Amino acid sequence: MSVGKDFKTLKLHRKDACKSLASLSQTHVRVGDDNVEINSNQLFHRSLCVLKTAEEIEAAFEFEMAARAPALFENCGSMRKGCKSTLAEVLVAECAAAVTPALDRQSPHVVDGGYLLHKVQFPRPATFSTIADTYCSYVSEHWGTGVTVVFDGYSDRPSTKSEEQQRRAARASCIDVNIHPEITTSIPQQKFLSNNRNKVQLISLLTERLQGNGVEVVQADGDADTVIVQTALAVARRAGCAVVVGEDTDLLILLLHHVADENLSEVGEQFVRMLYGVKERTPLNQVRYQLYQRTIAKQPLTANFDLAVLPPTSASTLQHCLRVYHQVGKYVTD
Repeated sequence: MSVGKDFKTLKLHRKDACKSLASLSQTHVRVGDDNVEINSNQLFHRSLCVLKTAEEIEAAFEFEMAARAPALFENCGSMRKGCKSTLAEVLVAECAAAVTPALDRQSPHVVDGGYLLHKVQFPRPATFSTIADTYCSYVSEHWGTGVTVVFDGYSDRPSTKSEEQQRRAARASCIDVNIHPEITTSIPQQKFLSNNRNKVQLISLLTERLQGNGVEVVQADGDADTVIVQTALAVARRAGCAVVVGEDTDLLILLLHHVADENLSEVGEQFVRMLYGVKERTPLNQVRYQLYQRTIAKQPLTANFDLAVLPPTSASTLQHCLRVYHQVGKYVTD
């Protein structure tokens, strides 16, 4: 331990340094003078070939037998994108009986600004002043008074949302537009909003107009999800209730954070088991082996067997859960 030691006498060891996932993932091996990429499928099949009994094969499934966890990462190394819409449908269905009946327009509303940007349709062609007035009218007509709109902030600093933002930015195809109230635009809305610089300027204009119409506007430093939830909780404590308006599954997950308090590792494994349709409390490594057996029983075993159809190991699942827990914790505490 180095805590409390004088800087002049402090000695740091390389083995104690934090290591990135990329540095720990050995995707190439040196063969003579060549740097050869590891073929995960080939590694998997050759590993099985040297195992002699069913017990040895089952024990092998405690390991990924791949350069990186195929269920969690693409071949290029980026994390697989989860289908959050499906998760939202399950959560809504499971929680339907406990959901408070719809509240009226007099209840305070906290609106996801990202949802609002895409929900209101741009009139085309129109000046940006007309577009801003359209947003103000929509807010007033649908939620009345006592509305708070929370917008995302767009920073160059890295965060847990950086990879998703880069994924979305890669699809951007719109030029930078100089936004002024009197300038007319006919650019399609989705194309216009695909450029973050355009979005920042539009948010600035909307903030001014919405505030002028009695709407409270908050802009987060980065991703707005945690600020939306914090704002909703503050409003609920003050007014007795609050309606959160948005379609982002992250909002639902963050709100659930305030009523859930279970063991992280155990809950993480149970969640993964349910994703694969396993209701029994079978250890995840054993589930991997059972699903493998079930898969090869239905189809011939070939070199094209996709390891990604198997759940991650218990060790990989724990690390993934720790990352998710860190991300949710950052949302809640920011």
